[in-house]
Amino acid sequence: MKWSTCPPLHPGVLRCYSMRYCPFAQRTRLVLDVKGARKVPALEIDGETIFESDILCDYLDELYPEPALYPKDPWKKANDRVYVELLKVYAPMYKIYFAKGDKQVIAKAFEEFLSGLDIFETELARRGTTYFGGRETR
Repeated sequence: MKWSTCPPLHPGVLRCYSMRYCPFAQRTRLVLDVKGARKVPALEIDGETIFESDILCDYLDELYPEPALYPKDPWKKANDRVYVELLKVYAPMYKIYFAKGDKQVIAKAFEEFLSGLDIFETELARRGTTYFGGRETR
């Protein structure tokens, strides 16, 4: 197997490591995109590396404070974090990825995925907003 070589390190420049279909990597990539940065689940900067998507998301939110991922109010922030923890759609996503074209498996996994999103749709409706962070995207 051929491996690509890493570009040279530059002080103050983020280096991100990830796997294309990893949902945890996707979560961190979304934060990097919102923050105007790119790619993860392992992040290297100035020769130091951190990993774990939720830890990386918090780090990036502090490093790039605007737009904020969470409300300033500690209770509201904790409540939003609960919803992040409740996001249980990873197993159905993996079933879809590895279904090898089996339409029955894909259809069942997709239904599981959609039902996993119901709690979020209910909460957004209760809040009267389209997004957890408010009424608009970046």
